[in-house]
Amino acid sequence: MTHLGIEKPVLSCHSHNERARSEQLLQALAAGQEVAYVSDAGMPAVSDPGAVLAQACIAGGFPYTVVPGASAVLTAAVLSGLPPQPFSFFGFLPRESKPRKETLAAIGSVQHQVILYESPHRVQATLRELEATFGDCQAAVLRELTKKFETVYRGTFQSLIPLFETEPKGECVLAFVPKPKPKPKARSLDEALL
Repeated sequence: MTHLGIEKPVLSCHSHNERARSEQLLQALAAGQEVAYVSDAGMPAVSDPGAVLAQACIAGGFPYTVVPGASAVLTAAVLSGLPPQPFSFFGFLPRESKPRKETLAAIGSVQHQVILYESPHRVQATLRELEATFGDCQAAVLRELTKKFETVYRGTFQSLIPLFETEPKGECVLAFVPKPKPKPKARSLDEALL
């Protein structure tokens, strides 16, 4: 905004204040003001704040539109080098054990590219967990997507794990294709009767 010479009030909207801020912004809309939600951290509402504000606009009868900017998930789908269509985006894996296991089970049901967000200090541990869960799949770790220091590491889980002994700097995206589960061998009638 400074670069373009736009001087308007700016309010923060993040995961800790999104509900309260949404109420405040709806009051501004009701008073006839125009509001723009701009993110410097990715696509609003895709693992970032914005969804609460969008739902509040719908509930309040206020129209809104989206002008997409940089999107790590879409960039990763193509830059990973894995087949880009279809893909499933699961955001950040839950940290709690039960929801995490449920999410990993859901991931195991697909046989196309899966994209996850991960914090830099958990990249190696998550790669190890994914390998233990899905085997040594083709994968990519994409760091600082759409930014100056964008870096892509491609390989398999086993080849990628050692690359992250030192915690990477910046946001990371993990992309991989789960290996198909082996189909159970059909039993013969004689085996079934034994």
